[in-house]
Amino acid sequence: MESSDKRLTPGSPPIVRALTAGFICGATAWLSWAAQVYVSHKPGGDLLWAMTAGADLLFGRDPYRYVTGPYWTPYPLPAAFVGLPFSFFPPAIGAALFFGVSSGLLAYGIARTDNKRLLIFTSLPFWFALVWAQWSPLIMAAAFIPVLLPVILIKPQIALPVGLNHFTRVGFYCCVLVATLSLLLYPRWPLVWLSQIGQYQRFFPILTIPIGPVLLLALLRWRDPDVRLFLLAAVFPQRHFYDAFILWLIPRTRKEILPTAAISWGAWIWKANRPNMTTSEVGLVSCLFFFLPILCVILLRPTVRPERG
Repeated sequence: MESSDKRLTPGSPPIVRALTAGFICGATAWLSWAAQVYVSHKPGGDLLWAMTAGADLLFGRDPYRYVTGPYWTPYPLPAAFVGLPFSFFPPAIGAALFFGVSSGLLAYGIARTDNKRLLIFTSLPFWFALVWAQWSPLIMAAAFIPVLLPVILIKPQIALPVGLNHFTRVGFYCCVLVATLSLLLYPRWPLVWLSQIGQYQRFFPILTIPIGPVLLLALLRWRDPDVRLFLLAAVFPQRHFYDAFILWLIPRTRKEILPTAAISWGAWIWKANRPNMTTSEVGLVSCLFFFLPILCVILLRPTVRPERG
């Protein structure tokens, strides 16, 4: 079954989309490099494992041979396929190029529907993702570009809500192809990977007290296709603010995007005053400034009445 959305409006001409995507690609790549070097002081960000694993595969080494921990948790093997081409650069540059390309692809996909939706780049989770060279923009791009759907195999806890809500046959076949290739290269990787992720720090938005259960109010608008994405994102584990960026696939108009993006910066104010936040506190802040505003968007939309045949 192909996923479609009749609410989408025609986007920009191809040349305008390409120029927009190119500008965002270059700008975010440079900003990501600067953030890694001068803000986070962790060159490579979240792509470092994938780049290291890609180089290991290239030279016949075991990518799962390293000591794991809260800040070095391995990814599924398909992440190495993405990291390989960027591993030829210094970590900060490679990760910055990855993030720029990811953001450019997302911008291109958005521009195919409605340029106003480019305002999602003003939300705090995107800028957190930029600092840490995260996967969330690439995951969101898969909602518009089916061949990117194998990102589900790389970060399933964040990508599955997007993939299940934007399922296509092309995306499914691409996932099967990438999964098969990874198993041919390293048949035991799923078992090895699962044995090494015990220290992954996470929270479940739906279980975050006292706000989590409130998110179930989205069921009042169960006919809205975005409810599925919202509730799946609330059920699956998240790590930090950058993971919530996928929620900005839900707001579609300027009146929906700008308020939610503005409110999201309340999380930055909170973190500025409490830099050593626990994982449970990160969950609380995410629910307050990301999930609740998006829930309001869903609940305040006009009721969609079923069409009569």
